[in-house]
Amino acid sequence: MKTILLVSNSFPFGIAEASFLRPEIRALSRNFHICIVARNVRDAQTTSLPENVSVVRYDAKSGYNVGKLFLQTLLCKEFYRELAALCRRKALRLYKLRALARYCMRAIHFKQFLEPVRAQLPESVILYTYWNDYSVFSLSMLKRRNDKLVSRLHRHDLYLTEKNRFYLPMKALSNQKADLLAFISEQGKRYYQETFDANAPAKVCYLGVKPQKKRAPFHKKEALHILSFSYLSPVKRVDRIVNCLEKIENTQVHWVHIGDGTEKQNVLEAAKTRLSVKKNITYTFLGAMENEDALRYISENEFDFLLNVSASEGIPVTMMECMSFGIPVIATQVGGVSELVEDGKNGYLLSPDFTEDEFLAAVSRYRDLPYANKQDLRENAYQSWKNKFNEEINISKFSQTLNNL
Repeated sequence: MKTILLVSNSFPFGIAEASFLRPEIRALSRNFHICIVARNVRDAQTTSLPENVSVVRYDAKSGYNVGKLFLQTLLCKEFYRELAALCRRKALRLYKLRALARYCMRAIHFKQFLEPVRAQLPESVILYTYWNDYSVFSLSMLKRRNDKLVSRLHRHDLYLTEKNRFYLPMKALSNQKADLLAFISEQGKRYYQETFDANAPAKVCYLGVKPQKKRAPFHKKEALHILSFSYLSPVKRVDRIVNCLEKIENTQVHWVHIGDGTEKQNVLEAAKTRLSVKKNITYTFLGAMENEDALRYISENEFDFLLNVSASEGIPVTMMECMSFGIPVIATQVGGVSELVEDGKNGYLLSPDFTEDEFLAAVSRYRDLPYANKQDLRENAYQSWKNKFNEEINISKFSQTLNNL
């Protein structure tokens, strides 16, 4: 049985990665011994692990000597290769130099932590980092002749955005030793290859969600029941949902949001100001919920569609979950969303910078459908999940891919 050294951000501690890494670990453990390195020393362990899965915790602050690590960075040839690439593109800026130095220092520190962990494992190991951040550079430096290096790529570890000031250090260089870059969407794969001019072995390995025990209820009615399900952060733009719902007239709407986050107070205040005065709009904020609790709630309540107006996405698991219940989706066409949502078939697509009129047109388009056509949308949503995003099938394929490396 082969061995995987898996780097996570937090799993099996806390809940941030549990909904997608828990089933993957459970499936991979049937064919691999797994050693998880979790970069989390704050949270309690929330997931029990199979017997052949062990875990160690990495404290990024322990033994972090800035002076020593900076000197080691100055001896790193990849540091200078990245500097040269920035200079050739006339893109060198002070903030990029700082980000590059910090990236290399963190990677070196993490690599030093991993060395004794790797020494306890067999001669040949699959080095697998769930996020394409500094950890992939650490693993590339750690990699032995018979090892294989794998990294998944999602959203914040892939796309150049205002949040990262349109710079992700060493995005091509750090992946040069990779044996597989596993993208969660076709669009992400294309973006990486075109943006970073990189040719490391790449494959789309879709995530997925498990089958549900039953489909969500749906009855003929006049009112619209709308669900949004996301972290309340600026990129999710839930405040725009408030603005758009304010414009709806002559239709009863009940909106439910699941999720918490940094923008909670702003969204709550906007909803109170804009929606509380409208007799045709009601809303409920349920806050953060354990994934199982959220899915149980969705299965027991009736929703016409899931609404997602994010400015940026990878390929949202919440959409897969709702589709597995047979719930259509209205969403912005960003990231890999169009690989989930087919306009007019299982939901509707909005422009990334949609207007309120465009939003209202999509809602009206759905509202005015005959009941039978709404049922067709729901069946198509379910079939989309079944054919492309069934967790059991996709994890089995990914496990076979790793086994064949």
